[in-house]
Amino acid sequence: MKISIRMALLLTSAYIILPIILFLFWWTSAWIGVCMALGIVAIIWTQSRKLHNETFFISLKTLGTIAVLTLIWTILSGAGHRGFFNGDFYKHNAIFNDLISLNWPVHYQHSYLVYYFAYYLPSALIGKWWGWQAGNSALFIWTLMGISLVFLWLFSFINEKKQLWYGLLFPFFSGLDGLGKLIMRGKVVNNEWEWWGRNWQYSGNTTLFFYVPQQVLIGWLLMGMLLYMLVKHKTLPLQIVLLSTSLLWSPFVFLGILPFYFLLLVKKQYSLSMMELFMSLVIFCVELLFLTSNMTFFVKETSANGWLWETEKLLRSWVLVRLALFYVFEFGLFASFIYLFLFKKNRRTEFVVFICSLIILTLIPWYKIGLMNDFAMRASIPALYAICFFWIRTIIETKRSVLINIIMISLFIISSLYPLILFTNGLIHFSLSSPRYTLAQLETPKARRQYLGYPNSLFFRLFSPPSIQK
Repeated sequence: MKISIRMALLLTSAYIILPIILFLFWWTSAWIGVCMALGIVAIIWTQSRKLHNETFFISLKTLGTIAVLTLIWTILSGAGHRGFFNGDFYKHNAIFNDLISLNWPVHYQHSYLVYYFAYYLPSALIGKWWGWQAGNSALFIWTLMGISLVFLWLFSFINEKKQLWYGLLFPFFSGLDGLGKLIMRGKVVNNEWEWWGRNWQYSGNTTLFFYVPQQVLIGWLLMGMLLYMLVKHKTLPLQIVLLSTSLLWSPFVFLGILPFYFLLLVKKQYSLSMMELFMSLVIFCVELLFLTSNMTFFVKETSANGWLWETEKLLRSWVLVRLALFYVFEFGLFASFIYLFLFKKNRRTEFVVFICSLIILTLIPWYKIGLMNDFAMRASIPALYAICFFWIRTIIETKRSVLINIIMISLFIISSLYPLILFTNGLIHFSLSSPRYTLAQLETPKARRQYLGYPNSLFFRLFSPPSIQK
């Protein structure tokens, strides 16, 4: 089946930008929302027309198999608040419920809902019109659409004959958490496999999709398009405007993917119009003002944020030893095989992406943001996507001795153990019920504060609709 790159770009742009247009319409004055929405649509249409008749192919066998895989993966993930209810379910459920049941902008007694909630907005609007169950069904479909686009871009820079293997292995990519848990034993936080490093977590693909689809989908989509350009030596328009809108999807993913965009500019694989640059800057500034009105920017969290030497006693608590093990088990062993068998002799553009990913993954643990260090977990998403691609390519497309084959396959099996546990949990605990929570029901004020913003912040003073300002 022949897939048009222009059509894939238009569909992906609509998926990423639709929530931003809804945000602009309801969280800012009407004239601002209308003008910016018209500008965004004009840029998408005119810039996408620059693409020539570029296509790639997906076999019908691969398309059918991956369609079934994505459907099962999405069902078991708990998308639409049905299925496997993980630890983040309650707060995400509460945000989604408040977006459905309360007027936009969501306003509480002395605060606003301020969070990176772009993923939820289209489905929440459906929920406003047709009720809670319809909203959850829409959220399931929205998630399925997102992960389908992720696979579409993944296949865009892969040989047609190898696509099926990449698609089948992609959900099972994860770190060697089983080995880390075995070494750390009783010191694992809450007995969670991926928290064996205690201070940091680099989440596997299934963990990310089950726990934080609102952040991982944007990371995978943007990296898929970037790798298409870098691997295939092609140019895609709209990348800067899509990057600017990603801030409302996930500010951590935005930070984690910025170095790859600099790489794109250095390689001169991107042409930027003044209109697109202007619109991107405006969108970015509006989103930034909104997110920085969050209460966590005004309240000092004890030992929550800072450099590693500020938040930990490096020499007394074996932090550096655990960090070294974290590097080895989360990406280091994979990287050594990738270098030896994929890049040692043939260093192409992808090698620069590979090195860039390693540098990012090495530096991220040295700064902490959030009580659970969300920065490490989410800013790592783009770089881990690249490592995942190179690791699967090394397994499938390189020639090795029998011994090396056994070692690499064994490592992949070990890394797949936790994703298999998550799949099993999804099957065992699957439920069609979809209970409702509100943000007010979260246990502690500290837990609620991370989703609240001050009404007298600069964003709400400048951009709030007149009815809200009164």
